[in-house]
Amino acid sequence: MALPDDGERWPSAPDRTLEETYMRHSRFKRRKVPPSKPKRPVTGYDIFFRNTYPQIKKNNPSMTQPQIYSYIGRMWRENTTWLDRQICYDFADDEKDRYYAEVIEWRKKREKMLEFDREASKTVIKRRERRIAEIQPQNVAEEVRGQGQALPQKCRYDERINSRDVDDCKIQ
Repeated sequence: MALPDDGERWPSAPDRTLEETYMRHSRFKRRKVPPSKPKRPVTGYDIFFRNTYPQIKKNNPSMTQPQIYSYIGRMWRENTTWLDRQICYDFADDEKDRYYAEVIEWRKKREKMLEFDREASKTVIKRRERRIAEIQPQNVAEEVRGQGQALPQKCRYDERINSRDVDDCKIQ
């Protein structure tokens, strides 16, 4: 059986196109990067590429992008002198230093925010516990006391144990 043409449907899944099936079943999930994280520094080749690409594109409008990319790569490998490369590497080192300084600041800010979030979540949990304590009785015996029956002292209210399931907490 040959693969269907572009836009055709799979025989087993008539309501999905090939593209939809591929997109739904991708193998890897990308890790989400916080938008406030600093961008990675550029390399020496990146600086060379950014400086030469507009000139090449302007002088050779008939070249396609892959051709321009391979041409610039050949220029970097074969036509640039050591001094030209060193200039690009120096700019890249400056960018790298700036990047690492930004990362250190970003991590400090992030730690402060995470600490603030932890404190906020602790207060929210405490608030919830207080509300639950106000609504629910602290002692199961208080519920039954109004009926004139008593329960042992160890039958305090606990969310994990239902007093009706414990033999010692049976109403006598």
